[in-house]
Amino acid sequence: MENRGEARYAAKSCFVECRPKRLFSFLKKTAADMFPLVNISEGGIQFLSHKEMKRDERVELAVSIPGEAEPFRLGGRVAWVEKMNGREFYRVGAAFVGMTEKDKGRLLSMVKEGRLAPLDLSRHAAKA
Repeated sequence: MENRGEARYAAKSCFVECRPKRLFSFLKKTAADMFPLVNISEGGIQFLSHKEMKRDERVELAVSIPGEAEPFRLGGRVAWVEKMNGREFYRVGAAFVGMTEKDKGRLLSMVKEGRLAPLDLSRHAAKA
């Protein structure tokens, strides 16, 4: 499941607004759901969802990070979905589609400013 090569960052108090991307979605916006973000990297995000999503589903994402005036608005593709044991929630991994260099720079500046902290994944690797 966890095979991203980019560094991941903790996403405390961050949320993602997620809506399916449809062929003519620019004409009529579908309702979006707001989900808590687990972590973020240059390549994508992990979030919790009460809805099961389909792998390879195209989505529109708006990632809200405290202290940022505007959310990151990006296209995405659901890379994986995992049902949480004994719960009606899912962990969802979505890869960013079309992330610009400007967005990458914005993300890295939040890391430098200490608003996003690198995750220590070594403890998880030891369990595998």
